[in-house]
Amino acid sequence: MKNFFIKLFVTLSVLLILSCKTQEKSIEHNPFTADQDLEIQVEDTIFLSGTLSFANNSVLAIMIAGSGPTDRKCNNETGLNTDAFRLLADSLKLNGISSFRYDKRGIARSTPVHESQMVIGDLVNDVLKIVRFFEGHFDRIVLIGHSEGALITKAAAHQTKEVDGIVLLCGISTTLDKIIEDQLARYPRLLELAIVHLDEIRDNKALSEVHVMLRSLFRESVVPYLKSAFDLDPIEEISKVKQDIMIVGGRCDVQVPPNHADSLKAYSEHATKFIYEDMGHCLKHIGDDCMLNAESYSNPEIPLHSQMTRDIVVFISNQ
Repeated sequence: MKNFFIKLFVTLSVLLILSCKTQEKSIEHNPFTADQDLEIQVEDTIFLSGTLSFANNSVLAIMIAGSGPTDRKCNNETGLNTDAFRLLADSLKLNGISSFRYDKRGIARSTPVHESQMVIGDLVNDVLKIVRFFEGHFDRIVLIGHSEGALITKAAAHQTKEVDGIVLLCGISTTLDKIIEDQLARYPRLLELAIVHLDEIRDNKALSEVHVMLRSLFRESVVPYLKSAFDLDPIEEISKVKQDIMIVGGRCDVQVPPNHADSLKAYSEHATKFIYEDMGHCLKHIGDDCMLNAESYSNPEIPLHSQMTRDIVVFISNQ
């Protein structure tokens, strides 16, 4: 009997030592324990450059920016200067939530890719590769997509079980071609011309001569991307998402009015909707009369909408 207890003690001691060593090894080899810039390989020759704001390994929020040459801060070279994602990352970190924000392929410090070589499915796959990169290093992963990034977020979320929830910031509820028509509705002649080109793209036809006022929108090199984006239906995508969804809209948003949030909510039983009266498309607090709306696109000193930030923290913490 004495020998039995000696053997049992030795066995338990060995198991305890092995357990401790395993934990030490896990901590030692966890590469994500501090703020750092990262490069993530998404294709053989394409790397995405991004910033990890580290709080702990409990939850990671991956931020997906909107359309155009938008970088990890939610800024771009065409004049958008909001720092919205940097500000959101700072707020999340203060509340114990890690985040990763990145330059889209072809943008800023990520691998240069000509726009003629991109379709929206590439950006969806990039998100899935980023999720896979962090998989196993954080207990939970949440996606946060802004504007077109919200569409990409939905399309990625229903393709993976590694995402625990998604946040859709000012996301559209109709296809991109319909959005273009809506935004040109105030200019009847341009709308008439644009519809010709939209039909050409939808029908896989070559573009006819483009009016000078529409050339930046209907440039030949961006047609493959536009066609792929037209085919991605936001309502269809959100109906496939089984994770919890936070839908955010701003009453002062002139790009994506809050009725889009209403429509998205109507097609998801997993969604909760938040509309902020004094918030615009750039996620900033712009006053009850929306007077700072234009300035919010170019002044990074305007703070994020504080209630929106608090609600995002609560949503993520509950996932």
